[in-house]
Amino acid sequence: MDTSELVTPPIPLTILTGFLGTAKTTLLNCILHGSQGQRIAVLPDPFGAWA
Repeated sequence: MDTSELVTPPIPLTILTGFLGTAKTTLLNCILHGSQGQRIAVLPDPFGAWA
C-alpha cells in the first residue's frame, strides 16, 4: 500500500482566549455566522478560572 493513501489533511484549529471584555464572544459569533457551509465545532472550557 502506498503511504500517500494513509495521509489525511490536517484539521484547522483556532484557540480563542483572552481577558474579560476583549470581544471574544463577538469574534466567535462572526466565525459561527459567517462559516459559509463549513462545519465548525465549539468546545467551551467550563473549568477556566473565574476572577
